[in-house]
Amino acid sequence: NAPAICAWDADLTYRELDQLATKLATQLVYSGLRPGMLVPLLFEKSAYTHVAQLAVLKAGGAFTTLPADLCPARIELIVGQLAPEGSAHLALGLCSPSLTKILAPLVSRVILVDEATMAGTPQRPDIGDIQVQPHDPAYVIFTSGTSGIPKGVVVEHRNICSSCRYFGREAMALHRPGVRHSQFLSYAFDGSIHEIFYTLANGGCLCVLSEDERLNDIAGAMTRMGVTHAKFTPSIAAQLAPEDFPTLQQLFLGGEPLTAASVDRWRPRVEVWNNYGPAECTVQSAVISCADSKWASEVVGQAGASRCWVVDPSNPHRQLPRGCIGEIVVEGPNVCRGYLRNPTDTHHAFVQGLSWAPSRRFYRTGDMGYLDSYGLLTGAGRNDDQVKINGQRIELGEVETRLQSVLPANSRGVVDVANPHGRGKVLVAFIQLSARSGPGSVEQLEGRIRKSLVKVLPPAFVPSRIFQVEEIPMGATGKTDRKTLRRLADELLTDLSDQIPAPCDMALIQSVDVGEKRRVLQQMWADTLQVPVETLHSHSDFFFLGGTSLLAMRLTALARKQSWDLSVQKIFAHPILNATLRQQIKSELLQPSQPLSQFHLLCDESSSHTLIWTQQTGYDLDDLEDVFPVTAYQKATFLDSLRTPGTCVLQTRYRLPETLNLQQFHHAWQQVCQRFPCLRTRLIRLDNGDILQAIIPQPTPLQTLHCTTLDDLHPHPHHSIQTMTHPGAPLNTGLLAHINHETHFIWTLHHAIFDGPTLHHIRRALLQAYHNTPWTHHPAPFPEYIHFLHTIPTTPATHFWTRYLKNSHPSVFPPHPYPRYLVRPHTTHRLTLPFPQTLPQSHHSITTATLLHATWALTLASFTRTTDITYQHLLSGRTAPTDHIDQIAGPTIALVPVRMNL
Repeated sequence: NAPAICAWDADLTYRELDQLATKLATQLVYSGLRPGMLVPLLFEKSAYTHVAQLAVLKAGGAFTTLPADLCPARIELIVGQLAPEGSAHLALGLCSPSLTKILAPLVSRVILVDEATMAGTPQRPDIGDIQVQPHDPAYVIFTSGTSGIPKGVVVEHRNICSSCRYFGREAMALHRPGVRHSQFLSYAFDGSIHEIFYTLANGGCLCVLSEDERLNDIAGAMTRMGVTHAKFTPSIAAQLAPEDFPTLQQLFLGGEPLTAASVDRWRPRVEVWNNYGPAECTVQSAVISCADSKWASEVVGQAGASRCWVVDPSNPHRQLPRGCIGEIVVEGPNVCRGYLRNPTDTHHAFVQGLSWAPSRRFYRTGDMGYLDSYGLLTGAGRNDDQVKINGQRIELGEVETRLQSVLPANSRGVVDVANPHGRGKVLVAFIQLSARSGPGSVEQLEGRIRKSLVKVLPPAFVPSRIFQVEEIPMGATGKTDRKTLRRLADELLTDLSDQIPAPCDMALIQSVDVGEKRRVLQQMWADTLQVPVETLHSHSDFFFLGGTSLLAMRLTALARKQSWDLSVQKIFAHPILNATLRQQIKSELLQPSQPLSQFHLLCDESSSHTLIWTQQTGYDLDDLEDVFPVTAYQKATFLDSLRTPGTCVLQTRYRLPETLNLQQFHHAWQQVCQRFPCLRTRLIRLDNGDILQAIIPQPTPLQTLHCTTLDDLHPHPHHSIQTMTHPGAPLNTGLLAHINHETHFIWTLHHAIFDGPTLHHIRRALLQAYHNTPWTHHPAPFPEYIHFLHTIPTTPATHFWTRYLKNSHPSVFPPHPYPRYLVRPHTTHRLTLPFPQTLPQSHHSITTATLLHATWALTLASFTRTTDITYQHLLSGRTAPTDHIDQIAGPTIALVPVRMNL
């Protein structure tokens, strides 16, 4: 029952994780998964990614986890390689519901995995233990390939088990109690395997950041989750402030060379470790604590779960003595099988029969380094064109191949790395066009080139800047002179801060009267990009000046300290300084400049009904926490309940485990009710007919009942439902019923105080409060949403709906016997129909929702014998353009009419 996963969408104990993974593994086997089959997983950051990974392993298969932000063309390339030889299509794949459209065309069958689909998956007969051998594949992770095609690294069970055992347990001691390790890194980066499997294999809790949190609020999310251990690349760590991570104890850095300066920033607060190892050696080959007296910035670590040697890069049969720089080769149980269906590259990189070790197998890393007198491994660069940016391994040849394919005929492109003034590595491209042309040619081409590259390459592989040169410089040997290009790139990027990319008049820009907000934004840009603030103007482009996704993350951190609502997504969508500023101003206009004060939304007329407050809530107005208007949806559900007692109420009965600590459960209930004001809400009906909602200071305590049978229990929940429909009555009640040796929790909620997302967060919070684990959700006040609704101009909305519904009539079936007939349905029937998970290619512009609307309209038309159809549609309201809409605790649901003329 120890916590295994803490994520934005689920909290799972090891028992629950195992049960879900076993249930899904059973479904996979019944769907045709056989041992050794390769299965693509396409997910956003989610607890259910790891359910899917473990399920595939339990079923005997091997997984490839693909991140949601990977471009569809690259996903297609990777999934195509996973198909068995001689087969054009992969049998099955797993994904989250939101990514079905991307994966469905690439596999024969898609299995959706999230909370709802897992709950709806039927329990099948036990499949027993699937026999898996140590040499069977466990996962395939894809790296950059020089030919332009990503290479799949096949890692076997014995490889990952050896790595988890040594590095996760022996070296890093992740088996100690209380370990809570972040899952932050992209699934495309093999460091994510460290985060996930080193943690779960050793009994720790994996804390999964959401996609939004990992871009815009790393520190806040990790602190809320109580993260004690984290893995970053040095580039990411350099953008973060150590003081923002109060719960962090150990920090693992890897994926690129480490500097003493980056360690010194973190070492006073946390224990810092340096990790080294390519994906072909199952994440890691060497590790060292930076507190070790023998550590220096060039030292990458002490070999573990393997042995590291240094050989002559031009002749690996020649082993070099300690102190001599050569190519690092690795042997041991963490050296993987090889590259997926790529015997040529496998034969070149995985070598056997070396003269000094004829019976052993080695992986040639391409990394240069040497072993010192202590046996510590020290890095010294690369012996090929492979580079790392922000920890992402990139073959320059792959990017150049893609670049060449989008250039005009007889043109040439070269891609390399620049590091102007040591501010950080960026990928740049140089273009030699087929005919001499002016500077405008590249500017015209750059948009098209970028648009083409992002379709086939991951974001990190797309050059930050593209420069035109008259001629690509060549060395004496006839090869590209990369040193000259790198020096030129550094110079050009350094000079960019003096340029204005937009075609506008300098004097006009400098004459703009910049306000305080523009000055604040300019200063944040200057601090982030390390350019003089006076060179930044209205039309400055963040990415033109050397901005990267990592620098965008740094900018959002600075913005948060200014209480600005600036996300990485906004920076990418609006990279021009003026456009970024407009987005911030727009955001502030939609939100109150400061938290709403008590009774801020209560009009004077309503506050005069003091006797009614006391009669209906039992509290004087001054003792209430807040009072504010209701939404149209809340009013409708409450009036329905007044007309028909018992309607619009949800009641759920849970059978509680015998081991449950009832005192602890009572305490958790009180905590959650205090944390979520919606659970302390009462609806008040005034004499003039208005309905308001009041938040009382104290929650309704849990009731306890002892009875002999379930039949004895029946009247009590029914009474809760009936009384909940009176003005001022509690809208949230809990009952603990003790029936013989069983305890049942009966939870009753009125729909006027919750919706699906709110209930999900409340349930998770109840578990967290019971287990005394950190809160992962911070509910935003419901009055903020009410305030937003009251800022929407009513006149345009009234005009729209008047025009939209002119001469319309509700499509009612079956027809009512008389006007204002009150329908009281008492029977339900569930009909399940097969529905395609993806639409035919010819209907690619039609969404599933649109198809369902059309289907329902046609159905109504056939029964009501009319072609002008109008019906009600329920909207979640969670797309409203207001901040924190996904965290609002309360029902944002809206009922709107839909009209179709057939």
